[in-house]
Amino acid sequence: MILPDFFSQRWVYKRGSGAGFTLIELLVVFVIMGILLSMSLLSVGQVDEERRLGEEAHRLEKLLGLAANEAIFSFQEWGLLLEKNSYSFLVQDRIEKWLSPEQDALWRKRTLPEGCFFTLEVEGEPLSLEVNPTALPQIYLYSSGELSPFVLTIEGLKGKQWRLSGSAVGEITLQEVSIL
Repeated sequence: MILPDFFSQRWVYKRGSGAGFTLIELLVVFVIMGILLSMSLLSVGQVDEERRLGEEAHRLEKLLGLAANEAIFSFQEWGLLLEKNSYSFLVQDRIEKWLSPEQDALWRKRTLPEGCFFTLEVEGEPLSLEVNPTALPQIYLYSSGELSPFVLTIEGLKGKQWRLSGSAVGEITLQEVSIL
């Protein structure tokens, strides 16, 4: 700021206490803020993926329990047909043909979030979920309340896993698996 000096009759340049920041200082602050913002957005994306994987695991657990109850109350066999990243429920009709449940949106085919996939063991034997040309369910829910013993693992991109298991007596449990 240029101010007149009344005693010497000349103009003097004085830097006052209200002087602002230099352009370099402002740029450094903006760069630091940008780095912090990008780091926080990346961590939110990872939490969001883990949350969606957990929601899908819980949904599948509840749907399996509901299908097991439907099998008991309707005196029909139900099944879970799994593919690498999707699943659907089937009902056995009177002539032992497997069909999708009656146009009910609850039993529609569901797909896992992007990058997530299943691995399956039935009665201790690993099953491939790549190709299923017969379209028969891998997990059976019987009208007697029993089901095929299974361990179904749902895995995400970041290695996060949920393990859904069923015992022969119809107990279905879900647990989060921590991978170190």
